[in-house]
Parts: sequence; structure tokens; C-alpha cells
Amino acid sequence: THVLSSSYICQYGKDCRSSVLSIVNMKIQGLLISIFSLSIFGEEKKLTEFDELEKLVENYDRRVRPNAGGKPVTVNLSVYVLNIPYINFGKHGMEITIDMYFRQFWEDPRLKIDKTLNLPKILGEKEIVDKIWVPDTFFVNEHSSQAKENFLRITDGEVLWSQRMQVTFTSTGDYHRFPFDSQVFPLEFESFKYTAKDIRYGWKLGDKSVQMSPGLGFTDLSIVGHRQMEVLASMDTGDYSRLWIEIQVDRNYTFYFSILFVPLFLITIISFASFWIDVKQRLMFILMVNF
Repeated sequence: THVLSSSYICQYGKDCRSSVLSIVNMKIQGLLISIFSLSIFGEEKKLTEFDELEKLVENYDRRVRPNAGGKPVTVNLSVYVLNIPYINFGKHGMEITIDMYFRQFWEDPRLKIDKTLNLPKILGEKEIVDKIWVPDTFFVNEHSSQAKENFLRITDGEVLWSQRMQVTFTSTGDYHRFPFDSQVFPLEFESFKYTAKDIRYGWKLGDKSVQMSPGLGFTDLSIVGHRQMEVLASMDTGDYSRLWIEIQVDRNYTFYFSILFVPLFLITIISFASFWIDVKQRLMFILMVNF
């Protein structure tokens, strides 16, 4: 009968109990380090709003409008007039320059966000505009325009594109009743290539879709008010949905009385008064008037 000892002899005849324990400890430490590393680096990366955007546009064709082949997409507008820097009157027409917030709202079912990701919205600027379909809205009676700040927001398929713009609109005027005239400046918005079968424009907030900053006006002109309309413009290429704003401007005739009519009246009175002045004193009178 052979009895196994609790200790055994290594290759070199030494007790290997301590060596075995050290090897086991090293393996346990390695296992713990592996578990710790997996707990830190093995977690699934949390998606940001831009990661979600990349997923949404992976198979997205920005050349195709929402509801392609179906009902027209509805684009609602709102305008907030910040300032009116210039109003010019000329023999060939008149111009008004508007500094405004120009906002467009529409729905795109292809941009619905996965609700399980807890991302309430996707917010960005030009980097988003370049990836998705946006309306090709233009200003029909525009002379010049300048786009400034802008942002685009996607909320579960609902898209808001807000731009700060300065646009100069042109129109014709009637000056026959100057300086008692009243002029109307139209601002017209329309799609450049889509007919009413593809895009329908509307006002986002009804009658309150167009708002103006308080205190707008000039020394010689008064901003009386505005009105908004929806029209269908018929052209040889089809019928186009168009939105229309009219801003009414009245001329302040008291200003022209003070700088034009009153001086002319005084000059006329003085010129006629010279006929009742003695010839000897007329030269002195003329010198006094000139000085």
C-alpha cells in the first residue's frame, strides 16, 4: 500500500506547494482584470443624436420629397419681422428690405426617431440640411437676399427649419397722390420646381403666422399693418401654391409739410413782399433775407 504525502517533490526535489499557490493567485488576478476590463470597455456605446441621424439617412434619398407619389407635402410658414432697414422709392419701382426669422415646418415619415433611444430631438445646422430633403422655397419678387444664422430640428418626423434672413423685395408704386399716398409692398413665397401637386404651402399659426416687432417705422413713413393670403398661381408649367404678405406703408405728410411746403410758402410770401417795399430799401431787404 502506497500512502500519498500531502507534499510532493518537484523536479529539483523541492516542495512546490508555494509555487502552485502563486500560480493560482496569478490566474485569479488575471481573471479579475479581464472581468473588470469587460465591465468598462465591453458596454454598448450610447448613441448620440448624430449617430441616430446617420442611421436615419443611411438609406435616405434627399432628392425625393416626403410622401413621394402620394399626397402633396404640406409646408407651413411663419415669419417674424425683426427690422425694416430700408424703404426706397424710385421712378422704376420701390423696394423694401426685411430682416426676419423665416421658419418652415413639414413632416417627413422617414425621419421618425427610435423612441427606445430616449432622444427627444435632433438639432443641428447646415450639416443636417445637406443630408435631408428640404423645401426649395424662394422669394418670387426678390431683388437680393442674404441668409444668416439658421438651425434645423427634427422631432419624431416633424422638421423645423429656421433661418434669419435679410431680403429686399421689389414692387411697383403709384405716386400720384404724393405726399398723401399709401403704398403696399408684397412679399411672395413659392416653390421653385414643385407644383401644387407636390407641395402645398400654408400658414403655421393661422392669422398670427406673421408678426412684426413693435416700434417699426420711419420719420417720413408709418407702418400701418399687414395681411397674409394663400393663392394658387397658374403658369404655363403648372399651378403653384404661393403665400403672400402685404405690408402697408403710409407717408407721413406732416413731415413733408415741415421740410417742403412750409419753406416754399415762406419763400413765396417773402418774394411777393418785396413789391411793397420802397425801392430805396429793397436792396437792404434783399441783403437781410439772404443773410
